[in-house]
Amino acid sequence: GSLGVVEVEDIADLADVCTHLIYAFAGVNEITGDILITDSTADLCPEDEGGAAWWHCGYKDFTNLKNGHFSLKTLIAVGGMGTNTTFSKISADDTLRGNFVNSVVPFLREHNFDGLDMDWEFPAGEADKANFVMLLSELATVLHGEGLLLTAAVPVGISTINSGYDVPAMSEHVDLIHVMAYDFHGTWSPLTHHNAPLYKSDIDLDATLTTDYAIHYWLNEGAPADKLVLGLPMYGRCWRLDDPSKHGVGAPGTVGPNGAYSREPGQLFYSEICKQQKNNKWTIVNDEYMQVPYAYCLTWNNTWCGYDHEESIANKAEYAHNLGLRGVMAWAVDQDDVHKECGTQNFPLTRKAREAFNTPLTTTSTTTPTTTPKPTPEITTPTVTTTTTPTTTPTPTPETSTPSVTTPTTPPTTTFTTTASPTTSESNTGTPTSQETTTILSTTSTKATTSDQPETSTATTTEFSSSTSASSSITTTKTPPSASSTPISSTTTTESVSSSSSITSTLSSTEETTSSGPSFLIPPRGGCCFCYVVAAFLLMLLTNY
Repeated sequence: GSLGVVEVEDIADLADVCTHLIYAFAGVNEITGDILITDSTADLCPEDEGGAAWWHCGYKDFTNLKNGHFSLKTLIAVGGMGTNTTFSKISADDTLRGNFVNSVVPFLREHNFDGLDMDWEFPAGEADKANFVMLLSELATVLHGEGLLLTAAVPVGISTINSGYDVPAMSEHVDLIHVMAYDFHGTWSPLTHHNAPLYKSDIDLDATLTTDYAIHYWLNEGAPADKLVLGLPMYGRCWRLDDPSKHGVGAPGTVGPNGAYSREPGQLFYSEICKQQKNNKWTIVNDEYMQVPYAYCLTWNNTWCGYDHEESIANKAEYAHNLGLRGVMAWAVDQDDVHKECGTQNFPLTRKAREAFNTPLTTTSTTTPTTTPKPTPEITTPTVTTTTTPTTTPTPTPETSTPSVTTPTTPPTTTFTTTASPTTSESNTGTPTSQETTTILSTTSTKATTSDQPETSTATTTEFSSSTSASSSITTTKTPPSASSTPISSTTTTESVSSSSSITSTLSSTEETTSSGPSFLIPPRGGCCFCYVVAAFLLMLLTNY
């Protein structure tokens, strides 16, 4: 496809990167309960019944990516944002639920998919909670009986989880649980914050709106680690600063711009962010509390974005690996730098996730596991002092504080500061393990995984451009007091002055398979990379398949 447009052919390289590709989304007929095609022009071919010359053959081209890649699995997601009432109605009615379940296998066989990703956003209340388990149980019976996969996409909002998910029961029936660890914060709030922080910021009163807390919550509620897949966003959430002099986390702002392709105000794909950083003066802050970057540009409408770049993606992938999770996923790969507009390689975030998740462990936890309680919010108010050192890259300082959750984890080994999980005490030794990756593609443009904030589309791309056009650079290191529990942050300012010179910025910062499923579908435990393709969007996951 052309720049900014992503066709299935543009993601062909991911067949060598990912283990699973997920196409999003199919829909459901509310009257009959049957699974159905949502966009014939995108999904079917000109030669199909009712077809026309401009139809795109999405399903066929997508599943044909398996040609020559015999271990690759292609799935289709059903549902997506705004499907709460549809699935609530169908799952509660024996006839409609039966029709849906019985229609799935013929649909998958007709279009050559290897499984179904259930994306009910979101069950709510005791009736939905029980009916969702019943629906998954019946789907698992027919799908696993046919050698097909069943996965589920789930939220990170604690009240949403408590309201709609019987975690131990649902975990019995699905092969993978895709934790949509993004949209913790967004422009529904008048204050800037990060889309997907790994840990809490220095201004947060507790850690509930973080990736680490959400993953531990799912674990503590009974989800097996080897079925959990950590979601990685390929997009950022953006504000317009009310006051340019206030540009940190928690600064007042209004809804930020949309991109030419993201189109949703307050959301930019990584591909759009990295191009902006090449062409304008951006200050990039590598927050060592949250262990993710944010950036602001006072020459582009005072725009502020919390997003993920290669280093933070790698850090999260290593975090998932070290926790023993099944893998990581990306929402969505079409938001990555598909056409190499910012670097020399396509899909840099997706590739980095696979690489990092499959990196042998360099540290192991020496924590003795005990009964795992529910996460207890950590309250910390660190103070920092700032020193400026031109063109230097800060050295991460490991955090040695003892958090409150007892689930053992191992600090990741990236350029980000390795801070302990809010619920873990650990020390580092070395024990490498090998893993393989799985990627899922999805064809929907809207997939929301929020905290308890409004569920909105998260199909933006958030990728950090490690090479930005500039004639000068300044790296500022915020050095905290001597307390070893306080992380370090770095700030890099890039200014577009001359296209002939460039600067590379390094950030310091530090979200399945069922035992009942057919074993030949599940690769040996290793790294899995899942990618969602949404109509023209792609999502990637890395898991321990």
